[in-house]
Amino acid sequence: MNTISQNDRMSSDLRASAALLLGLTMLSSCDKQAEEIVENDEARCETDDSREASGAIDLAMDESVTGYICPRLDMDWYLFELESGNRLLSISSEMSSDLSAVELTYAVYPENDTQKAVAVPAGDGSAEVHCLDPGSYYLVVRDQGDDNEDIRHPYTLVLEGRPDPDGAEPNDDIESATALQNGSTTRGYIACQADQDWYMLEVARGNVLGIRLTSEPATYQPSLQLLSADKNLLAERVNPAGPIEATTLDIFHVLLATGKYYLVVSDDDQKEADPDVSYSLSVEAIEDKDTHEPNNSPTDATALADSDQTCAPDWSNSFEIQGTVGARADVDWFKLPVSGCAGGVIEAVVRFETQGLSVEQAWQFQSNVQASIALVRAHAATPCAQDLDCQSLNIACDPAKAGWECEGFFNSCRSDGFCTGGSVCLPTGVCGATETERHYRVAAIPDSIDGPPLENTVGLSAPLYGDSLVYLRVSDYQSDGGDAGVLYTLNVRIRQDPDANDRAAVPNNLYANLLNNDNFPVEESFSRAAALPVHDCAAGDCCETTASWVSGAISYQNDVDWFRYSHPCPCKDCLLRLLYQVDDGPVEHGLYLYRNDRLFFTFNIIGNGAFGDDECLYSYQGHCRNCEAVDNGAAECSTYYIAVRDYLGEGSPAQEIVGTASRWSSDQSYRICLEKYFEGCQSPCEVAQDGTCTSP
Repeated sequence: MNTISQNDRMSSDLRASAALLLGLTMLSSCDKQAEEIVENDEARCETDDSREASGAIDLAMDESVTGYICPRLDMDWYLFELESGNRLLSISSEMSSDLSAVELTYAVYPENDTQKAVAVPAGDGSAEVHCLDPGSYYLVVRDQGDDNEDIRHPYTLVLEGRPDPDGAEPNDDIESATALQNGSTTRGYIACQADQDWYMLEVARGNVLGIRLTSEPATYQPSLQLLSADKNLLAERVNPAGPIEATTLDIFHVLLATGKYYLVVSDDDQKEADPDVSYSLSVEAIEDKDTHEPNNSPTDATALADSDQTCAPDWSNSFEIQGTVGARADVDWFKLPVSGCAGGVIEAVVRFETQGLSVEQAWQFQSNVQASIALVRAHAATPCAQDLDCQSLNIACDPAKAGWECEGFFNSCRSDGFCTGGSVCLPTGVCGATETERHYRVAAIPDSIDGPPLENTVGLSAPLYGDSLVYLRVSDYQSDGGDAGVLYTLNVRIRQDPDANDRAAVPNNLYANLLNNDNFPVEESFSRAAALPVHDCAAGDCCETTASWVSGAISYQNDVDWFRYSHPCPCKDCLLRLLYQVDDGPVEHGLYLYRNDRLFFTFNIIGNGAFGDDECLYSYQGHCRNCEAVDNGAAECSTYYIAVRDYLGEGSPAQEIVGTASRWSSDQSYRICLEKYFEGCQSPCEVAQDGTCTSP
């Protein structure tokens, strides 16, 4: 039911009120009769001829119309004309009360085709804007579910026609895309529901395409997409806060092929629009300084060496190469054949060359790009056909054990009980897993800049396990930044691990990608501990006169060397002395002594010295059981374990600290020797009241 004039509306309201009063009177006199009146909805509503196309009411632009959705299934048809020169139709429709049961909706049909709607509301039904060709149309207003009516609350409807402010229209698809020139800036509008603005740019391979979309706050959520010539989505940015803040969307993309590229500007879900707020779109293709592109996958990885490399006792020459992280998601892959490097060590450092930047630019650059490098190795037992096959590796693990079953493959166990993969399928058809990753830590730009940020560089060192080929992946950390104008330099070198215990078939450590005092692998490492002899100096076999010192080196990041020795005086007390000789170098060696899984002592070993002369280092008779049966060999005594690693103090993480990695050096070695120098207990230990030997 609909009305146009004010008099008609008043008459209708009076009739509705009279009908309502009559219904209430009848209800008080007879329940059965009242039920019949309630069921007879049409008796309470004024019927009209506009319930179908043949009775459509002519509706002029900018004219306010009121009407009622009554009875149920009521549809009010209107006929209007969108004049030549106008392409936008704004429809404002709302109920006069939020309490109404009617959910107002509408549909627009061409006059010559009432079967297919060309416009329907997309949001809350108010102030919708649609793009239509000039011509005659029907507008049909009804309840959303056709199951409610409202004789008391009318709706209001206003139509407005206006020209499209976007001079590039029509450019709603790839066939009608507007051509852009490199370096150009254009303005446009998302002027109506489902409006998409397509643009085309021809660019040569070897360039980085920079795209920027800006806009003042608008009533839609701006979306910017970059597509290839075959419509593959290459990059996308969205500002979901577009209605409340200004929009700036940037895409930087390394172009791997010469040809056409398409840009699409739209609302994020094609439902909202704003014909009153324009956007600005600028494009610029600049030459990529990275001459090794494309190397964005292991298949296209750049070779650091043309032949197999072996690990010699000394460092190899440095494999050096330059590139750029030219855009978001630009990842550079490199490969190094390292056959014969079981028991080897690799070091890799990536450094951004920011010397040409001002201090302010360097701060901004490290905020945008943080150097990241990862070492990736194949896991032969996990075959693959695509990257999605490599979410996990065929290695069972226990999530409660810190992922030590995944040693050498990132030490990370998934909740499903399998080791985390590297999410990359290598050209050989097996999954590539990240062994370790290191990245620069971004710092907040200070309010007052008085000097440059820390150098944007990061390095890794890790053991090599005999793989024939290893990969290095260089990128921005999290791949959400890029700058085609700043080169990085990658330096890689390899050598044999100087620590013979690390070169053993089963090294005397568990390799930890991340290591701190919370996940320190104590019991998990016991089976790998190398034997440490205890010299009986009390009987004349002293460390100063023996050549059988045990040597080692913290030769890569998070290296931990484990040793073990048995109780040297079963069922008795005896005093020990640990002698050490440590080369000068960057590593501050920490020594951790355990009795079974209990931490006994922690101390630094620096230079040449001994622990036990002024400290109480003892083996205690109480660390044995079944001593009464010692003669028949039934005594059970503790085993002692020693761990040597880079010492950063209790609670300090032995990994990256503010952009630099923890300390290691393949050129700095240490030597330790353990001797028993006294049978029994004496100073610096003390004899307790119960006669046992104890530390003061």
